[in-house]
Amino acid sequence: MATPTSIRRALGRLVAGARARPELVALLALVGLGAAVRFGTLGLQSFDGGETVTAYRVLHPSFFATMSEVARTERSPPLYYALAWVWSRLFGTGEIGLRSLSALFGTLTIPFAYLAARELANRWAGVGAAFLVAVNPYLFWYSQEARSYALVVMFVALGLYFFARALRDPRPRVLVAWALVSALALTSHYFAAFVVGPEALWLLLGRPRTRVRLIAVMATGAAGLALLPLAVHQERSGRANTFTHVPVLDRGATALIKFFSGEGRFRIDGLSSLSLSQIAAGGTSLALLALGVAYLFRQGSTTERRAAKVVGLLAGLGFCVPMMLALGGVDYVDSRNLIPALVPLLVLGGIAVSSLRSVRLGAFGVVASGAAAATIVAITAVNPALERNDWRRAAELVGAVHAPQVLVTDVPAAKPLEYYLGPFDTLTPSAFPDGVVTHRVDVVSEGHPVHALGHGFRRVAIRRMPANWQVDIFESARPREVRPSWVADRQVLDWTSVAEVLDPQQALKPPSLELSAGARTRQHSGPARHRDLR
Repeated sequence: MATPTSIRRALGRLVAGARARPELVALLALVGLGAAVRFGTLGLQSFDGGETVTAYRVLHPSFFATMSEVARTERSPPLYYALAWVWSRLFGTGEIGLRSLSALFGTLTIPFAYLAARELANRWAGVGAAFLVAVNPYLFWYSQEARSYALVVMFVALGLYFFARALRDPRPRVLVAWALVSALALTSHYFAAFVVGPEALWLLLGRPRTRVRLIAVMATGAAGLALLPLAVHQERSGRANTFTHVPVLDRGATALIKFFSGEGRFRIDGLSSLSLSQIAAGGTSLALLALGVAYLFRQGSTTERRAAKVVGLLAGLGFCVPMMLALGGVDYVDSRNLIPALVPLLVLGGIAVSSLRSVRLGAFGVVASGAAAATIVAITAVNPALERNDWRRAAELVGAVHAPQVLVTDVPAAKPLEYYLGPFDTLTPSAFPDGVVTHRVDVVSEGHPVHALGHGFRRVAIRRMPANWQVDIFESARPREVRPSWVADRQVLDWTSVAEVLDPQQALKPPSLELSAGARTRQHSGPARHRDLR
């Protein structure tokens, strides 16, 4: 039984240990902060379109069917989906259950960034890097995204640690660890190659040039080459890059702003789509980073300057090489794809903070560099205008009716609404050659002017949602026939619109894994039918 004396001694040893290693206390506090922010707000926002694809279309009850779907419809390597498949068996495919996997990856990135910066420079550089990772709004966003971005960030951070160790102590076990983690990064996201590749070249050309170095680099390269057939197959799926209408340099500048101000509502638009607050927050953070790096190279130690050159070069290549390829015609530049370059960039910021020798100056650097980022994280968690589109609310508005209806959507809205409302029957000539009979039509659109439907339908309500989306509800006094050509003839939205026949029995019931699999196997190639939806 513990006595008061033994308790006091234990507390004394704990306090003494904290005084001896204050950086570890700071790291534990940052990991706790990062975990609390990431896990505590997982369910506040609805799934966006990409996440519903993961939850509803990619993840099947069968693991092999899931991998087949990844090869057929995705443009990412398979590792995340394999892990998500296992995770979903335990926690389901709802917002909290599925996103918690990314939140775990995002939380683990914090100590891995600490290890990388500590190995490159010193322990307080590690604390600075961990702090910047913990409060970075872009990493916070993708730590709550049921996609592969948080996973690749975690592996890039861990790989950077082993790379830094290999520079100092290229023992076989360190090089093997780097090669393994780098291969995992490549199987998480193809753009990891733009950070892993320069690391591999650095190790290959470094001294001493040992056989183990060569084997580690070759093994990593083999892992990347093994993914090449899958990447080519996925590229031939016919999916278009929807961001190429924005100039490459505009997208690059937008990515830099978003790295320090958060993703925001618009995923694939340029600087013109960013709010003034985003530009101000991102620009301020970039300016502080530049000032910190300039101070580092002027007043920092030799070790800090050398470390800054390493991570600065990795960040620059990870960001600029895809940009140059895009300018040359191989264009996959999107801020999400450039996210591997953010890890060494934040480690560079941590090293810059550690170079501030004055206690007051160092405290100012930490507070100034993190205040804008932490503010954006807090605002994003409570401000609907900066959050993901609220498809959950849209589904409530569409599904709040006791009779079936026709649903007309912009194409980006179709996938998330299908997740929340259940499987649709698309209003096509092959499925409904004689049309359907209904008294209600709902139109979900991204701020597009909705033309009067005519044909006896009149608008009875408009429900506006944050992020410029709205639901227009049309009803008729009596049930009327709606034919497949009806939507196109009246140009309800534009050429991207699609009409669905909503089954009200599935409304507001997010599909289970088994239900979604059943929905995927349904085919509209059966006998033509006429459906009376009165």
